[in-house]
Amino acid sequence: ELCELFPEIAWFRDVVFLWKMLLLPIDVAPKQQSWQLADAILRWSWDGQSFCVQGFGTKLSATAATKRGFVQGVMRWFGKYDSENKAMSRASPSIITGKVIASEDDVLFLDQLPSFNGALGPADSELLLTYLTAPYIRVPLLLGFFTDRHRVTLLREPQLQSVLDAALFEPGPW
Repeated sequence: ELCELFPEIAWFRDVVFLWKMLLLPIDVAPKQQSWQLADAILRWSWDGQSFCVQGFGTKLSATAATKRGFVQGVMRWFGKYDSENKAMSRASPSIITGKVIASEDDVLFLDQLPSFNGALGPADSELLLTYLTAPYIRVPLLLGFFTDRHRVTLLREPQLQSVLDAALFEPGPW
């Protein structure tokens, strides 16, 4: 077996599987309790059609179960269907403002801009939200925003810390 010759492949497999589980909604994860180290060891088996993974005292899955109809399945092939089981990102301008924001135009037409407990003025808040609407270039834009000598102290605010943390470390479309 390949894993006997190269045990690092099994370790990598387990790390990737556990990482995918961490990205799932909380109701899919194993129950929260005080686990022992031995409980975290994943046991893999083949049932003839797919791999079964046992760990944490239960059968594990790295996907969320969804009730999907035929039309939704076809739309997913063409990129028009988003899963309702994704975790919400703290770097999403829609989550921050509580309104649907799909583009920079939506930011410009907001009645009320978040101030992050008074840390940001309206112009800086608008700029930050605009940066968050550009998924492919938001990391360098945000780093440039916070490295300005007048704005670096804004990172004392926990909400802004969580926005930057989410933009840097949560998986995205890039």
